[in-house]
Amino acid sequence: GADFRETNLPKAILSGANLQKALLWGANLQKAELVNANLQEAYLVEVNLERAYLSNANLQKADVRVSNLENADLWEANLQKANLRNAILKGAYLRRANLQRADFRGSKLQRAVLRGAKLQEADLLGADLQEADLRLADLQKADLRLAKLHGADLLGAKLQRADLRGAKLQGADLVYAQLQEADLQGANLNSAKLQEANLGFAQLQEADLNGAKLQEANLLGAKLQGANLGFAQLQEANLNGANLRGAELKQTNLVDAKGLTQEQLDGACGNEGTKLPPRFSIKLCTDDSK
Repeated sequence: GADFRETNLPKAILSGANLQKALLWGANLQKAELVNANLQEAYLVEVNLERAYLSNANLQKADVRVSNLENADLWEANLQKANLRNAILKGAYLRRANLQRADFRGSKLQRAVLRGAKLQEADLLGADLQEADLRLADLQKADLRLAKLHGADLLGAKLQRADLRGAKLQGADLVYAQLQEADLQGANLNSAKLQEANLGFAQLQEADLNGAKLQEANLLGAKLQGANLGFAQLQEANLNGANLRGAELKQTNLVDAKGLTQEQLDGACGNEGTKLPPRFSIKLCTDDSK
């Protein structure tokens, strides 16, 4: 409960300190050592924590809005239910951090390391995660609507039932990712890597999958109505029960696709460059046949 408003404490050594519910609005803690510190429910709005050391710190339910945590070390920190709206976390190290149900709306996480982080039910609406390392992160039921994930590494990430409507995932690495029942309506997955990803029963209506690599991906029961699959690679992908009505398959490679039926293709369109298994056919796309 101490009052540290606008206090100047750069490089301060506060490791293990009990700052529970402390008032630190506008304080300067640049490069401060807060390893194992207790900052539970602390008021950290507009605080400068650039390059601060916060590994294993307890920030549960802390208010960290609009604070600067650029390049901060938050390895295995507890930020469960913390409010990080519009915070700057560029290049922050959040490996294996507990971020469950944390609020990251509008936050900047470019190039942040979130490998193995727990982000279940986290609110990342509109967050900037470009080129972030999210390998093996748990994002089940997370809200990633309109999030910027260009070039992000989501190898093996758990995204079951995540809300990714309108998310920007151009060039993202989603190899082996678990996306069962995820909502990707209108998402941009242009040139994304989705080899062996599990997209079972995912919602991909109107999604942009142009040039996406979907070899051996599981698209069982996926909803792909109106999706752009031009130049997509779907060799050996499981399309059993997938809805392709209105999907555009120009230059798409469907050789050796599993579970594909002529009925599915009858609802889609392609062009002369569409590669199909033997004895299958597809109508040509017209200007208004998307």
